[in-house]
Amino acid sequence: MHALLPARAGMIPQGMSISALEHELDHFMFDKEHEFPGMVYLLEPDVHISMEQRAYGIEIEKALNAGYNELAEKLKENLLKEEASINDDFGSD
Repeated sequence: MHALLPARAGMIPQGMSISALEHELDHFMFDKEHEFPGMVYLLEPDVHISMEQRAYGIEIEKALNAGYNELAEKLKENLLKEEASINDDFGSD
């Protein structure tokens, strides 16, 4: 199951790509738009999946616009795996 741990400032892994950083920034913006509800909304699989679809969508669009089709396909695969993992965690389809 996805760990629901509190975030700590400065937890950006060394070597993180700009694309991945923008993905995480979108999660922050999602939180801000929803008045920072905390991690509890991750317990709602539909909300969690829509949040991931939005963030991956930004990465995929940028990859396609830059002509990185293989990267875009890998990101699509990652999104599908993420969705499956979330559904598995909650026993959803």
